[in-house]
Amino acid sequence: MNLELSPLTVKMATPVLKAYARALLPGVTPLSCLVRDGRFTLASGVRNLHSVALLRMLHDLDISLETVRYHEKDERVDELPTTYCKNLFLKDRKGVFYLVIYKEDCTLDLKVLKKQVKAYRNFSFANNRDLKTIMKVNFVTPFSLLYQSTKDVKIVLAKSLLQEGSLNFHPLDGRFTTRLSFGSLELFMKVIGREFILIDL
Repeated sequence: MNLELSPLTVKMATPVLKAYARALLPGVTPLSCLVRDGRFTLASGVRNLHSVALLRMLHDLDISLETVRYHEKDERVDELPTTYCKNLFLKDRKGVFYLVIYKEDCTLDLKVLKKQVKAYRNFSFANNRDLKTIMKVNFVTPFSLLYQSTKDVKIVLAKSLLQEGSLNFHPLDGRFTTRLSFGSLELFMKVIGREFILIDL
């Protein structure tokens, strides 16, 4: 899928991004909300200021999404088909970081991936310090790409994700999962000025 955006669309969206990026400050907010079908409804749920700001930003970009409580694989009962993703934060021997996203049920050969993305020597998993310093949370999600600290992270997506109706990612809060289409994820990345590569995994 190749989502084409006009310069005007990007120009209009950018102030929205900047406004919510400024709101991404440490702490919590009394505002409690869940997002279903693009509408905010009161619920006991998201109280993380980072997450609330992100969801409002996506809503104002007219991105259709749904945010619900996250459950581990053996506890999920999803009403509609949806795809959960693995998000790996990797580091090569030159210290270059990679965010790699693919379907949860797929297997990944890091040696093959190294050749595909032309990484330097072997991959290792980024440590907790790198995760917190760069991604700003203690889990891996593409929504962390909002932060300037991720500007040098290379983004790799599996081509198989293009075939899926909705994808799941933590909205800067590990207790929840936000569902959106690949096209919406692509729009999010384009608005924040990030490029990615698609590979067969």
